[in-house]
Amino acid sequence: MGMSVIICCYNSEKRLSETLNHLALQQVPKSVEWEVILVDNASTDRTAATAMYLWERFEIPNSTFRILEEPRLGKNFAFEKAVRAAQHDYVLTCDDDNWLAQDYIARAHAIMVSDVRIGALGGCGIFKPEEPSNPEIADLSNQYVNGPQNDSEIKHWVYGAGSVYRRSAFIALIEGGWQQITTGRKGRSLICGEDVEICMMLYLTGYKIIASNNLLFHHFVPHKRQRLKYLKELSYWLSYSDILLINYHLQLANDTRPIAPMLNGWVRNLTCDLIKQILFMPIRKLKQNNNEWLKSQFAFMSLYGRFRGLVENKSRLIKHHKLLKQFLTLHSAK
Repeated sequence: MGMSVIICCYNSEKRLSETLNHLALQQVPKSVEWEVILVDNASTDRTAATAMYLWERFEIPNSTFRILEEPRLGKNFAFEKAVRAAQHDYVLTCDDDNWLAQDYIARAHAIMVSDVRIGALGGCGIFKPEEPSNPEIADLSNQYVNGPQNDSEIKHWVYGAGSVYRRSAFIALIEGGWQQITTGRKGRSLICGEDVEICMMLYLTGYKIIASNNLLFHHFVPHKRQRLKYLKELSYWLSYSDILLINYHLQLANDTRPIAPMLNGWVRNLTCDLIKQILFMPIRKLKQNNNEWLKSQFAFMSLYGRFRGLVENKSRLIKHHKLLKQFLTLHSAK
C-alpha cells in the first residue's frame, strides 16, 4: 500500500520550488512506495516545464514523478484525473503552497493503514506568510488554512490542503454516479468547497473523517494573498461555496423538509439582512474603531456571498437535493 501525492496547479511556476523541495526531503520507509502526480490545469505560464526541471535535480528512492495535462479549467477536473491515474491506495492533496514536514507521508500512511474505515485524513497547517509580512493581517491568520482540526469528527470534514483520501472510496463515488455540485477553484477564482463536499460524501457513505495534529505542514502565503482585499474576497467565496453544500448539511441533520420552500424562505431572510447591512454600513463606519469596522466588512462580504450563492444556484440546489437523496438511498452505509 503506497501513497500518491497530487499537486493540482494553475500558473504555479513561482510557487513550486519550495513545495517540491519539501517533498524531496520526505523520509519515507523503503517499504512504502510513493509517487508525485502534478496536474497542469490549463496554466498559461511554464508550470509543467519548471516542475520537471526542479524535480530532475533530485534522486529519490521508491518514488516516481509524473505530469498530467488537464485542459478543463477547475480543480475538480484536475483532481479527478490525478486520482484515476494514481497507482497507490492513498492520495495526498499537496497544494502548490504546502510545505510538508519530512515525516508527513510516513505518518499519514501509517494512520491510513491502521483503520480501513478512514475515508479522509486531515493535517495541521501552520501559517507561513512571505516576509516582510503585512502588519494589517497580523490578527487574521485564522482566515487562512491554519491550525489544528480538532473538530473534524464532529463536522465530518477536513480542509483540502494536506488531506489524504482513500482512493478506492473516492473512485467508488465517481463510478457510482455521484456528481459534485462544487467545482473547486477555477483559475484565479476563489470559489471552493470541493474538499468539504468530498469529506461529507465519504462520511455519508460510511467512512470516518479524522485529523492528526502530528501531520504538520507550512501554508505559505505570498504577499499578494496578504492583502485585505484578498481576504475580503475569500470571505465572500467561502460563504458562497458553503451555500452549495446546503444539501449535505441537511442530510447530516436528517432534515427531511421540502427543499424549495426552505430555499425561498432563506432568500427572503437574506434579502432583509442584506438591506439592513447596506443601510447601517455608513453609520458603523463612523462609529466603529478600525478593528470593529474591519469585522463589519468581513461580515458583509460573508452575507453577500451567501445571498449571491443562494440566488444564483437555487435551481441547481433543488435538482442536487433530489440526486443526492437518490444516490444515498442506493449507496449509503448509514
